[in-house]
Amino acid sequence: MEILHLRYFIRAAELNSISKAAAEFHVFSSAVSNHIKSLEQELGVPLFHRSGNRISLNANGEILYRHARRLLNLLEDTRKEIADNCGRLDYELTIATSTLPKLIPFIIRDFKRKFPEVRLRIVQYQKYINIDDTSSDLHLYASDPQSLAPCSRTIYQEEIGLAVSKDHPLADLRSVSAAHLAREKFIRRSYLSDFRQLSDKYFHILGIHPETVLISDYPPFINELVASNMGVALLPLLTWLYAREKNIHFLRIQDARVFRCINIQWRRNGYLSRAAEQFIQHITEYFQNLRIPQ
Repeated sequence: MEILHLRYFIRAAELNSISKAAAEFHVFSSAVSNHIKSLEQELGVPLFHRSGNRISLNANGEILYRHARRLLNLLEDTRKEIADNCGRLDYELTIATSTLPKLIPFIIRDFKRKFPEVRLRIVQYQKYINIDDTSSDLHLYASDPQSLAPCSRTIYQEEIGLAVSKDHPLADLRSVSAAHLAREKFIRRSYLSDFRQLSDKYFHILGIHPETVLISDYPPFINELVASNMGVALLPLLTWLYAREKNIHFLRIQDARVFRCINIQWRRNGYLSRAAEQFIQHITEYFQNLRIPQ
């Protein structure tokens, strides 16, 4: 069983597509297909359900994927530990993120200035993922204070407020009460969104059953809808600040302390490389030095 077989197999499984995996590796689809066929011949079983150009893992493929992912992570950890032992940082650090898309470029830029030899790979997810099921070294995610995942550290507590159009009747206020919120029509995330689950929890604490007028999981579109006075939305403070939306006002909520935690996570059984430790320290200091207008 060759390592390259496993690399092609894993990406094809994650993308549900041989052609997409081939494009990532800059090879022909037939090359990826042949490697997967070699694996299937060696194991004596098919590994995918096939429907036209789309593939998905079958039960045998799920077993191989789980062990293959661990094997490749172990090999990569070995390379990094040897590099650390030799005093080098010239390896790839993979960071998964499911939050703060507006802030990540600034954090990465400053880290690269300090450690130009580290090769960074950023993988963006729409919601929380189990880092142990990925090849990522670190995962940046948001949660409520009671939902901290294993091997995580909270690096920032971000306030959540009410976003309204500059033309909205509440726009001149600095803060709003639960009574204000109860009268509003909300633009909300779908039930697939981690932020929707968090906001539902806070609505329950505030004793509010919000009226929903529109649903979207795309933050820039939500901002446009709010700016157009199509409704109001709960919005994290940093998202508002870094979006630089002049047509949206951010109002604090008086009746409860509404915030989310920004956390950094690492794999439970993986090697925490020196570059990963440097990134954790860097992002912790970044948030410690963040100046938020009062």
